[in-house]
Amino acid sequence: MAKLEWEKQIASKRVLHNKLKQFFGVSLEDLHIATRNFRGTSWPDIQPAIESYFAVHSYVELLGVKSERSVGEGLCMTALLGSPGLWSPEIAPIQYDEVPDIGERRLRNGLWLAVDNMPLAVLLHGTTVEIALAKDDQGLRYSEQFFKDLENRINAAGTFRGKAISLGRYGGRACRCTRFGWYRGKR
Repeated sequence: MAKLEWEKQIASKRVLHNKLKQFFGVSLEDLHIATRNFRGTSWPDIQPAIESYFAVHSYVELLGVKSERSVGEGLCMTALLGSPGLWSPEIAPIQYDEVPDIGERRLRNGLWLAVDNMPLAVLLHGTTVEIALAKDDQGLRYSEQFFKDLENRINAAGTFRGKAISLGRYGGRACRCTRFGWYRGKR
């Protein structure tokens, strides 16, 4: 790869890094990161739960993010907050996936920047949610409360609750969720 092209790619990675550094106002190494993996059946309910949580906040910004790396760190909060390199995540257009049977779309990856007595960042990728905030007792309590509230919102929604679904693969390609109607056989 030509040196000029490499420098151009690194510069695009620095945009996100610098935005996060400016947003938090502290060294990114001084942040606490907490992660929660939700069930695959919760996928259609995660984004609306996050959005309803942030509905009362005065400052919220949603960014699309992407990572060229699909193995190793890939797209995670640690990679977002780390030093920018060739494989670092970067700002990208927001991407959506269609939710089968409910006719709506959900974020593939999203990064919310919000302020709630402290700056915080929430990353959604697939069914994983990560939060980054101050590394102190208040930040730890906030992350615990955030995930407890998020889980309650997701459980209350229950888009696929009571429905038979398949989380398998189709024709070698991964698919999200497919809902099947109940079949009543003859007795």
